[in-house]
Amino acid sequence: MPTNYINSPELSGAIRCILREIGRTVDRQLDDLPGKFGTPETAKILELTTTRTLDTWASRSDRGGLPFIKVGRSRRYLLTDLVTFIAGRRVDITHYTITAISSAVCEELDRLGDKSVGAAA
Repeated sequence: MPTNYINSPELSGAIRCILREIGRTVDRQLDDLPGKFGTPETAKILELTTTRTLDTWASRSDRGGLPFIKVGRSRRYLLTDLVTFIAGRRVDITHYTITAISSAVCEELDRLGDKSVGAAA
């Protein structure tokens, strides 16, 4: 049964690791991460070989489940959504609900002082 997030060091640690890995992937410091990413950067973060996987996920609601914002022809993916998406697929923390993971991501980003995320939301 999924549990709620109550100051779990396990979940906080996983989120910090995910954020560091995203920073390494896009070659930016944690405090310099943008609040949203385009399709090519998102594919790179998720280690997809092509952006077509994201296109498929966007065109079919039953695939992927990665939320995005439509801006003209482009899609933007929020950092909070990316971290929640990645954290939700970790085998060792599947006993948390997506809502709990999302809350933990927001709390962790607030705690780390990532100002760019607040500007993107």
